[in-house]
Amino acid sequence: MRVLSLFFFFVAATLGAATKPYPVPAAGDKAAPAFEAKDAAGRSWTLADTKTKPVLIDLWATWCRPCLDSMPDLNAFHQAHQGRLGVLGLNIDGKGWPVAQPIVKRYGLSYPVALIDPKLSKGFGAKGFPFLAVVYQGKVVKTLSGAHRLKDLEKELAPWL
Repeated sequence: MRVLSLFFFFVAATLGAATKPYPVPAAGDKAAPAFEAKDAAGRSWTLADTKTKPVLIDLWATWCRPCLDSMPDLNAFHQAHQGRLGVLGLNIDGKGWPVAQPIVKRYGLSYPVALIDPKLSKGFGAKGFPFLAVVYQGKVVKTLSGAHRLKDLEKELAPWL
């Protein structure tokens, strides 16, 4: 009987987590900049991808050591929470795929990475890198500056998990 109770508790918790609503953007949340970026596979990513599901946008550069140091934790975060909070890496290097692709491969990133114009980072509110922005329904609803470890990401982003 105890095993059956635990089973129903697990099922209820799992279903409850899947249907938990996302926090609604506040009136004062900044509008995210419109963008279109292509990943290495040729898929286009736009602001419209944030309409129904929040996306954690990672603005990074190959010359940014803290960006690179954070990648394993961000990759682990993506693997653990991709069903609830998407992750999109946006590389700001002006040199494009020739410098970004080797980094994506070296770190075995499982989340999509696309290229953007470096000027676009200011529209998200970035003043330094790495810079993370949760974008939902076209609004920047949360930002994080600097390197973050997995447990810090899970704590800071708990409302969207």
